[in-house]
Amino acid sequence: MWLKYLEELRKVSPSAAILQGAHDYYIKKAYDDRLGYNSLIDLEKQLKEKKDLNTEEQATLAALKGILDDKLLMHSLNRDINYFSLGITEHVIYGTNVQYAYFYESQSQDIGKSASENPVFIVIKNGQVEAHENGKDPKADFDYTQRTCVLIPASKLVYETFYDCNISQNAFNIQIMEKSERELFRLIKEKRVQEIILNPLPERGEKSLSFMMLENHDKLSIDNIKKLKYQLGTKQYIDGRAILKGGKNFTFNSDPNSEINS
Repeated sequence: MWLKYLEELRKVSPSAAILQGAHDYYIKKAYDDRLGYNSLIDLEKQLKEKKDLNTEEQATLAALKGILDDKLLMHSLNRDINYFSLGITEHVIYGTNVQYAYFYESQSQDIGKSASENPVFIVIKNGQVEAHENGKDPKADFDYTQRTCVLIPASKLVYETFYDCNISQNAFNIQIMEKSERELFRLIKEKRVQEIILNPLPERGEKSLSFMMLENHDKLSIDNIKKLKYQLGTKQYIDGRAILKGGKNFTFNSDPNSEINS
């Protein structure tokens, strides 16, 4: 998704300095700020401040302690968690409206010299700027009317990553799926799947989703394959089953800890 973001950025600003600036803000700065470590510390603090933790929250708190005490794992997290990837995660998991924006800001020079125009990169979440600078309002509303800016929504990057009809197990957006999900696409490619039923996440309050894989004359449904890949790629379901030719069922699960993925 980072490469897709840079590609979108290059369409509107082919300057290498802009691409470098995006890297320095979203990735290098996050590493310098120890974003991975500080994010876990903040989550641990929030959980410890709660009076009564449920079973899931207790397990999360115990897991956090294990991660924070593991130097190798924390080194990996500090490399992988950055302001860009955190925005993608919050969009996918929490449905946050995340936009990556950049604009030029004038900075005054000495008297008699022209002001310099420097690119500024920000993350906008649900209309508010996520300020990563000390002393700035961390939740300031972003005023679109005050400047010319480029906005690249996280939703577009996620959509373009998963919404395609490639069902080869060599496809990068299938390789990152769980074992049972990858097996599902093998069955789809062999035209053995008639219908797929997904059980949605409880918090979404939705009914089960159904996708017919075969149309007339055993032709694969391209539209439904795209919709299915998006649902599986963004983990918008608990588990599912495929109804195969002959009436047998094949079950699959998005949880890496599920027995069928081991």
